[in-house]
Order: sequence, then structure tokens, then C-alpha cells
Amino acid sequence: MPNKNALRVMLPRLLLLAAATLLLIGGLFAAWQAWQIYSAEQAGATALQIRDQQAAALSRLLLDTQKRAEQSVADESVLAALGNADEAGRTAAALAIQKQWPELLGAEFYSPEIVEVMRADLVKFGYARAAMLVQAHSLQKGAPAQAQGDAKDAPRYLALALPVQRDHRTVAYAYLQLPMTPLLNLFHQQSAIVGAQIDLRQGSIGSDQLIEHLGIGGENSPGVSVPVLGSLFRISVWQPEEFVVLPQEPTPLFIIATVLLLLAGALFWLRMTGIQRVVGRMRRQKSFSDEPTLAQSLRDQASTPV
Repeated sequence: MPNKNALRVMLPRLLLLAAATLLLIGGLFAAWQAWQIYSAEQAGATALQIRDQQAAALSRLLLDTQKRAEQSVADESVLAALGNADEAGRTAAALAIQKQWPELLGAEFYSPEIVEVMRADLVKFGYARAAMLVQAHSLQKGAPAQAQGDAKDAPRYLALALPVQRDHRTVAYAYLQLPMTPLLNLFHQQSAIVGAQIDLRQGSIGSDQLIEHLGIGGENSPGVSVPVLGSLFRISVWQPEEFVVLPQEPTPLFIIATVLLLLAGALFWLRMTGIQRVVGRMRRQKSFSDEPTLAQSLRDQASTPV
């Protein structure tokens, strides 16, 4: 009999503990999921804003660089050194443009028909270099800037290819090499963002390659990208998938979490106070409210016949 009485006393407290624990776990999980969703949304919005700012800043830098290249190849000292655009003239023009533009890592000039490209061993000449010169020849304007390297492990440089014109006639094509440092320094001026990665990539979507990244890191991180004008570069944003199993709405989840946690707190309070004590208190209040007042007793006595 004592065991049954003890069980009868303990069972409500155990049920309250189990229910409160489940509500607490559910509330904490809902709050964590809501915070995951909210943080991802905030990081994504910030990353998209920075992506657009980065693309605009790099576009201005590259367009300014392309404009300086056009001015440099059209300079009188370069045109005079180029002469009839024979091999000696092209070599002299390369020296002349490097003298007036010291930041250049290298400069080469090719004939108006780019026969050197057509006859070259492309493995040694470089497929990317050949493609830029052919594109400049086809468009009769500067090819989009891009990062190139002479060897697999060699440092990348910024490559430009553009026509050299005299009296509105193309007399040669210039291939210029510039350091990537200004471009990368501008890209890295922005701090990394928690929960998102911003990439500087090159090439078309789906076949591009990673140049630099800000954030969590990842060699292959397809993301939403925008082009950098005047180049083959793109700025993309990528976010890892968060573990979210609840609806992707943080506000309702925060409300649900608050309700569950309040209910859990209430049940823990009931357990600590003792449900039987609470019920006993309620019964005493009820019995006290059922007792007749002095006025009621006097009225009852007055109405009783003598």
C-alpha cells in the first residue's frame, strides 16, 4: 500500500518533468532553427550588397587600366618606335611602352595580321594569349581583361590585348602584362563575412575558376554571380546550406519557441511548487469561499420562525 501511495504521489511530478523537458527541448530547437534562418538571411543580404559593390569597384579599376593601355599604345613615342611594325620596330615599341609605364611586367607587339599567332605552337605560345589576340583582331578593340599565367605554378598576371592604331588604321596588336596586386588588394579591402563566401572568379558560369575568395573558403563554390565589366572576371556569392528542417520563416519560429519555453517554465514551476500543494490551496480557497458570512448568518437567523 505505501508503494502505491508513493507512486500516486510521484507520478504527476514525473509526468510534469517529462512534459516540461520535452517543451524545453522543442522551444530551444525552434529558437535555434529561427536563429539559423535569420542569420543566413542577414549574411546573404549583406554578401549580395558587397558583391555588387566589389563588382562596381573592380569594373572601374579595370576600365581605367584599359583606358591607360589605349592611351599608352597610342603615345607618339610608342608609335615612332613601332615604325613600319617590323620585328625590330615591335621590339623597340615594347621597350618604349615599358619606359613610360613602369608597372608593366611585360609588353609584346604583333603584326596587324597576327601571323605570329597563326603560325605559333599554341602549347608554347599559350592558348589564352592566342585567344585574346584573335579576339582583339576580330573585334578591332581591346579584348576583355583576364588573369593568366605562363606556367601552372607561376604567379598570375593581368593580361590585356588591344589594337594599335595610327590614322584610324591598325598597325599592330599589343599584349600587355600587369601585376594582379592592385586588383587583389581592392578585392581584399572588404572583410570576410560570417556565413557567406565571396569569390573572385574568371570565366563563364559553370566553367569558371576561382581566383580569390573572402569568407569560409571552398574551391568549387557555385553561387549567384555578377560580371566585372571589361573583363572575364565575375564576383559570386555562395552560402553553405544550413541544417534547417522547419519552415523557413524565422518570425513564426521565434513566437513558437517563446510559447514553448513559457509553457516549459510553467510546468517546471508546477513541479517545484508541487501540484498537490497547488490543488490543496485551491480547495482551501474554495471551502473558504463556501463558508457563510456574518451578514448571511444574521439573515438566516431572522428568517427562522420562532
